[in-house]
Parts: sequence; C-alpha cells; structure tokens
Amino acid sequence: MNGSDKLDKNIEGIIEEKKKEHVNFRSIHSPSKIRAANFSALTKVQLEKAIGNFRSPVSYSLYTRERILNFLKTPQNYSKELRKASVFLYYSNIHYWRLIQYFARMSPLMYWLSPVKMQIDKADIKKIQTSYKKATDYLSTMNFRHEMQKVLSTVFREDVFYGYAYVLKDSFFLRQLDGDYCKITSCDDGCYSFSFDFSYFDGHKDELEYYGEDFISRFNIYEKDSNQRWQELPSENEFCIKIQEEVLYPVVPFASTFDDLYELKDYKTLQKAKTEIQNYKILGLELPMDEDGVVLHETSEIDDFYGSLENVLPENIGIFMTPYKVQEFTFERAGAADTDLVDEATNNFMNSAGVSNLLFNSKSSTSSTLPFSIQSDATIIYSLHRQIERSINRLLKRLPGTQKFAINVIDCTYYNMKEKLDELLKLGQYGFPVRSQIAALSGILNNDLSATCFLENEILGLSDMLIPLKSSTNSSAEALESIGNKKKAGAPKKENPSDKTLENQKKL
Repeated sequence: MNGSDKLDKNIEGIIEEKKKEHVNFRSIHSPSKIRAANFSALTKVQLEKAIGNFRSPVSYSLYTRERILNFLKTPQNYSKELRKASVFLYYSNIHYWRLIQYFARMSPLMYWLSPVKMQIDKADIKKIQTSYKKATDYLSTMNFRHEMQKVLSTVFREDVFYGYAYVLKDSFFLRQLDGDYCKITSCDDGCYSFSFDFSYFDGHKDELEYYGEDFISRFNIYEKDSNQRWQELPSENEFCIKIQEEVLYPVVPFASTFDDLYELKDYKTLQKAKTEIQNYKILGLELPMDEDGVVLHETSEIDDFYGSLENVLPENIGIFMTPYKVQEFTFERAGAADTDLVDEATNNFMNSAGVSNLLFNSKSSTSSTLPFSIQSDATIIYSLHRQIERSINRLLKRLPGTQKFAINVIDCTYYNMKEKLDELLKLGQYGFPVRSQIAALSGILNNDLSATCFLENEILGLSDMLIPLKSSTNSSAEALESIGNKKKAGAPKKENPSDKTLENQKKL
C-alpha cells in the first residue's frame, strides 16, 4: 500500500468516526438542543451560499427598463419579479439603497411594557414582578431593536417579511424565509399567517436539518403527497410583517420609482460621455498647395512629419490632414443655460418616492417644510409599529405567569426624539406614569432600568456620593426652607395676646 492509499484510508476512517459522533449526538440530546446547535451551523451554510451568489456578476441588463415597465402594468402578476428587481436595485443603486434605509432606520424602536388586564384589587406584587422580569428578559434575549431593524429593511425593500421564530430558554433566532416560497394565507390573533412551499427543499435538502422538526415533518408529508406542497407553519412561530395591508399579494412599496432610477442612470451615462468628449481635442492640418491645387511637398515628407507629430501628442489629442479648410461646429443648446440633468433626474426620483429631495441633497438650502415632510413619512413607520406590537405580543402571551405584559413601541423618530422626550417630561410633571417611556427614550430599556437603579443606589451608593450643583431651582428651595425656619423662630405665642399684639400680627 502506497502513501496515497494510506492517506485515503485515514480520511475514510475520520469520516466514519464523525458519522458515529453525529449519531450519538442526536441520540443523547433533545430536539430543542439540536436545533439550537444547528443555528450556528446554519449561519456558516448561509454565509457560504451568500458568498457564492456574490461571485456571480450582475448587470442592469438583467432587468431592462422595458421589462420593469411591463411588470408595473400588472404588478399582481409579476410580484415575484418586482421583488427580485427591488433587491437587485437595492444592492446596485446607491439612491435606492438610501431611500430604503431612510425609512427603515427612521425609528429608534424604543419600547416599554404595560400590564394586560391587571386586577389591581387582587394584585400579587411578587408574581407580577416575576412576570415582568420574564417579559423584559425575553425581549432582551430576542435583541428586539436589532432584529426589528432587519425586518424593516426587508419590508421597505420587498413589502413583506416572512420569518420563523426559534424560541429557546436563553436564545432567540428569527430566520428570514425566501419570499419566492411564501404566501399569506390567513390571519391569527391580528397577525398575518403564511404558507411555505416545501418544494424549496427539493433543491436544498442539505439545509433541511437546520430548519428544525416543524419543517422536517411537513417536508415528509410533501414527499408522500405532492399536493401538500403549500403548508402553514405553527402560528406561534410565524412572524410576518407587511406594509401594503390593502392587498395580500406583495407590492414593492417603491416600485413606481424604478423607471426614474433607470432614467437617472441614463443621464449619468450621458454626463460621463459629455465630460469625456470635452477632454478630447483634434488638430486639423491643412496641406500646403499652390494656386493650381498641387501639394507643395513630397508625400514622404508629409508622412514623416505626420508620424513625428503623432508620436509626441498625448492620447486625448488626435490629428488629421486635409486639403480643405476645417471649420469648427458645436452642438450646444442655444439660449438657455445648461441644466444639470443628473440633479434634475435625482429630484424626479425623490418626488416619485414621495419624500423631500432636501433629505439627501447637500446642495439644497434648508427649508421650513422639511420637518413636515419627515412627519408625513413617519406615519408609515408608526403603522408598522402596530404590526410589530401585535406580532411580539402574540409571543409574550405564551410566556408563563398569571400576569401578562404587552410591548408598546414609542411613536417617534430619530428626527423628533427630543420633542417627544420634552412632551413626556411635561406629562410627568402632572403625575402621569411615563417614567418607563422617558427611560427608553434616554437609552435605558425596561430590562436595564431596575437593575441600573439598584446598582447605582444600593451597590455603588452614587446617590449619596454625587451631590448636585447648586442652581436657581434648588437654591430657591433652600431659601424658602430658610424663610420658613425664620418664621418659626422668635418668642413663643401668648395664650391670651393683647389687642395691640393681635393688631401687630395682622400687620405682618
């Protein structure tokens, strides 16, 4: 046996050992632990798949302007194609990417928890505290703000986010499913439910084990009966958010801007060509001739001179010879000044999207109408807040404990956080219970609030060590306290004061 055969045998032995380890692993671990372990493995699979897709080059020719316009005539028939076109433009066009990110990242996704149907007269403080901590810990494990940020990016790009939630004791994993294999089919507890096309795994069987038992069992049903291609997943694990709630089929929110994006690209190409042309020069050499039109120099002399001149000229300057006089012609537009067509096309794109062009245009001056434009855009985000609340609350309802809590996403944006915080502070001055919301807008989430207060006050003793500086507010309070003490000072009051004493007290 040579060295190569020995190496092959060693490799085969290692593979067999790994297979045994895999069998033993599945036999001694619970399905939930298997799924948890598979999450990390799936990450590697998905990354490898993404890298492979990235290596395949794409171009605008994949979705021509004519094809896009044809899709838009009947969007209900081309929802899949429009979704793919939107994804393509998202990664290939900076203007479209910024538009999507403007809406997706507008909300800070700050939240607070409120009790659901709390019976105040029968409240058990200890049990309520335990239930509240479970809810806050659950949202912390979910990494709510980060996960919902990804959801918002998807819905503004594709209209619908289809997801499946894997919920374990100390972990949460929200898997985004391929929109080509999902469709909304029902509604449960105010939330969309969808069916999944299990023919997806006909070409991805190597990924099936990483999806968990719910997918494996339904795929086995599909393999036995091809009519069971579309199946709903457990509603408690489905996570579906949609912008265009008027229709069930996907409608890309900014599909109407696709034509403007291609127009913008065309104008950029023209501007580039114009700039390049302006950098080129050409020299016309008129051949010397006598009155009879006979060239005064020998052809060899002319060729030598032409060749010598051509060798010393830079690449952007060309030459030619002619026996005729050369006249310059230009094709500039007469009368009106030259307009920047690229800026004009950019403005058309922003107008088609329904947002102010001042948002991404550094050349434009500030406008008093910009805040109102942002407020109008924010209403779209606020409607998505309600959908997110319903979907998360469906998960919170399933937490153990007698007292349930509901998430409330604060309706504000990064553009008006200060105004919202000032509003809450004013409400707090009148005794309204807004401390949780104030803490959230200040960057302290519910799960951190109690622990942070306990740490600072009880453990570190910061409330005793950090003494506030005197200001007009606390100085006035001290002065009033001093005045009150002075009024209490002096001789004790007489039990039977004279008329003169009573008269003097009235004067005071």
